[in-house]
Amino acid sequence: MAFNSPFVIDSLYCSEDTGEDHFVEESCFNKSNPFPILLEQDFLWEDDELSSLLSKEEQSQMYNCLQTNRNLAVARFTAVDWMLKVTAHHSFSALTAVLAVNYLDRFLFSLPFQTDKPWMTQLGAVACLSLAAKVEETQVPLLLDLQVEESKYYFEAKTIQRMEILIQGFCATFLQQWPLL
Repeated sequence: MAFNSPFVIDSLYCSEDTGEDHFVEESCFNKSNPFPILLEQDFLWEDDELSSLLSKEEQSQMYNCLQTNRNLAVARFTAVDWMLKVTAHHSFSALTAVLAVNYLDRFLFSLPFQTDKPWMTQLGAVACLSLAAKVEETQVPLLLDLQVEESKYYFEAKTIQRMEILIQGFCATFLQQWPLL
């Protein structure tokens, strides 16, 4: 695919003298504008996209819920912190951690938070991390082996599997309610 635009070609052009030994790098870019026009456009788009995403985050129901419900915010923080420690312990990828937190958020915001059942958030965190590892990792530890790194509660494999099924249902429901998030 050839570009006929002079701007694209000019930004790639590097004048070279054939017989002289001097620094070619000095003549390889436009000194008045070291970045090509296309890159400047990308920087503007990135700033706009970032501000748009941040404003959408502040408008989201999840963000507002965390701001108003301190118990939920603390439980989520504790669960995410635990998930990140386990991710590091098992050398999972960053994508696994992000996916697990995404699953956890969908789970937590799909039902009313119950302060009288603190174990539910921990069980949800174990199940979400297990699901994310099954999706992203090639070597997944046993469900009981996921429960390392200062777990307050320990769950049987059957219990975690049941919670995995519930979380998959919550994630599907969440996507139907908020398809743009």
